[in-house]
Amino acid sequence: MILEIERLRYAYPDGTAALDGVDLSLGEGERLGLIGANGAGKSTLLLHLNGILRGEGSLRVFGIEVHRDTVARIRERVGLVFQNPDDQLFCPTVFEDIAFGPRNMRLRDDEVRRRVEKALHAVGLGGLETRHPHRMSIGQKKRAALATVLSMDADLLVLDEPSSNLDPRARRELIALLQTFGRTQIMATHDLSLVRDVCTRVALLHQGRIAATGAPDEILGNTSLLEAHGL
Repeated sequence: MILEIERLRYAYPDGTAALDGVDLSLGEGERLGLIGANGAGKSTLLLHLNGILRGEGSLRVFGIEVHRDTVARIRERVGLVFQNPDDQLFCPTVFEDIAFGPRNMRLRDDEVRRRVEKALHAVGLGGLETRHPHRMSIGQKKRAALATVLSMDADLLVLDEPSSNLDPRARRELIALLQTFGRTQIMATHDLSLVRDVCTRVALLHQGRIAATGAPDEILGNTSLLEAHGL
């Protein structure tokens, strides 16, 4: 199993429960769509997968328990793409942003360049190495943010609202891009059409708990289930 979560609980500093006993697993090559109404705990759950947040319970990624002593190893294999790409792009050029992770892994310069070029090619941004990230379109920014984790050669892609704020063309291009990746993926999204097009399995999160899991057609075709959980 790539991901094994058992009885995961997390509360905000004011005591509000965000996750209330989540049980979830993810196999190699799966693309899991995590759906749920606002406040269900989707983003909070994703932030646990590479140790940004730490709750109570058991969380294993690639068989490794996530805690202070293992988080560095986990982050080399789990690539988290934030909902807002401006939270992920902070360097003067696209090249510098994508090279940031490999350089912090202390890789050789030639290997860093190879990884950057490979990641840019994968997301369709070849030739934009010297572009200032904040002068790109939102679609290009989303692709660049994705490239920052691809350059780390991440085995698990974790995507928070990957299609938010994209125009129809950019959304179609993103869907095509995600479909080509053979890597295991988990994405939190309100875009149910994206889930139907990309994901192999769906998990419905409600009030900090997994309310249902199943194939996309099974979950998304259940109108009463979706209505009962705010979707």
